[in-house]
Amino acid sequence: MKHISSSQNEIYKGYKNLLTKKHRTQQGLFLIEGVRLVRHVMARGWPLRDLILDQREADRIEFIHLSQEAESQGINVTILEGELFEVLSETVHSQGCLGVAEMPELAPRPLEGSLFLALDQVRDPGNLGTILRTSDAAGVEGVLLSKGCVEPFNEKVVRSTMGSIFDVPLVQCPDFAQALVDFRSKGFEIAVAVLEDSEDYALYDWTKPTVLVIGNEAEGISEEIQALATQRLRIPIRGGAESLNAAIAAGVILFEATRQRRNS
Repeated sequence: MKHISSSQNEIYKGYKNLLTKKHRTQQGLFLIEGVRLVRHVMARGWPLRDLILDQREADRIEFIHLSQEAESQGINVTILEGELFEVLSETVHSQGCLGVAEMPELAPRPLEGSLFLALDQVRDPGNLGTILRTSDAAGVEGVLLSKGCVEPFNEKVVRSTMGSIFDVPLVQCPDFAQALVDFRSKGFEIAVAVLEDSEDYALYDWTKPTVLVIGNEAEGISEEIQALATQRLRIPIRGGAESLNAAIAAGVILFEATRQRRNS
């Protein structure tokens, strides 16, 4: 167990570097925050390099037990002075617990399954995190990320997933359009969620092998990707709202897909 009180400490500098995408990518490591998420990772046996505790909270019984459990698994335990810990934490009311985890591998393409989600330039961290959590709950077998999507290991994204970042296969697509073309060639329907010239999502047969495409918050799905669609689907809006948040829309549609598949 290490105690760090100086911002010039090399170990601390390494932690601080993980606040930037560049260093996360170079090292293949990222920060996770909160007792629940840290315990989730430890319980799954996912590689956790370090457990980081706020010195002001380290004497709590829960954290004493967590430290002992971490050390028994070969995880480094570091106690940080409060001000140093606050620099690493992105929450207003921190739980006093962080972890340094290895990044799940971003697969070039998922190989198995019949229900996938593709995200076209979803840039909001909270939306992406919620979508990944929802995809996990709905049994989605992989999530494709286009260029322009927010980095999935951004701390706000990770926190919003509530652990699902470790459970849903993520696919980074340098050529998003070609990835969808490849799915079409394998017999998949490409279903885009759009408002114009579309049918009710609940009328579609979700038992078919399908890639559901959700667009970004402001501009929706690009024309290039819409041109690849075999199905154009919408969620009927009854009130005065013009559309739904990307994460809400994904959840509504995915759970209809789950319902149909469960009952088929």
